Amino acid sequence: MNLAPEVLEDLARDEQTLIQLADLSEEEAASIPTWWAEVLALPEGDRMARAIIEWNRAVPNRFPKFLDHLARTGTGIYLVRDTNMRLHLLYVARDIDNQRPTCWAGSTPLAGDDPAIRTALPFELIRFHTTIHDAFRLADGWNNGWLPMSEMFAFSEYIDPDDSDLEFRGTPPDFDPHNVDFGQVIAVYIDSSYRYAVDISGSHGSSAGWYWVGGDLWPIANFWDNVDEFMLVATR
Repeated sequence: MNLAPEVLEDLARDEQTLIQLADLSEEEAASIPTWWAEVLALPEGDRMARAIIEWNRAVPNRFPKFLDHLARTGTGIYLVRDTNMRLHLLYVARDIDNQRPTCWAGSTPLAGDDPAIRTALPFELIRFHTTIHDAFRLADGWNNGWLPMSEMFAFSEYIDPDDSDLEFRGTPPDFDPHNVDFGQVIAVYIDSSYRYAVDISGSHGSSAGWYWVGGDLWPIANFWDNVDEFMLVATR
């Protein structure tokens, strides 16, 4: 395996074990999608391009900036097993300044009948979690990225429209936060400071959402565009 020493050190620190397809038990082999196996069977230098095809097939044109960066700087995709025996695909690329390796880890997707699936989410988001990865996070710290569906939460759990410390930005002058059902605003992507959420109160194909940082909340017309940009910036 052609992995930089920094990547190997990070894997050892996080107790992630690099494995091959041949190392999988029968149960583990049955748990990964066919496209994972097809990617891992390719030479290391060809794997990223093959994976990008699957991303674009599942959610076309939703990650143009991030996937373009992976296509240009990606060096390989590898299979890892964590201490809880969960499997992940490790995507290795260069940071946006091309100075050092940056890794993202994607968990196995949910089965189509998994009870954790939030059926009210936009159909493209469901397809991403059930065909590509249920969680997709920066491997450095594991606290930046797409939440697994089981860890998604409604903003109403933390947000009170009457909170005087809460500021609503980018809203019209007559905006009333009491007219927003924050129980229908579901956090899908986070890091240590930011929360991106999709508003599921509209149509099943809606891309409307909210962006929450500190005490500020911003409505966003297309959360896919915002998250695509944020994933690119996070790769540094």
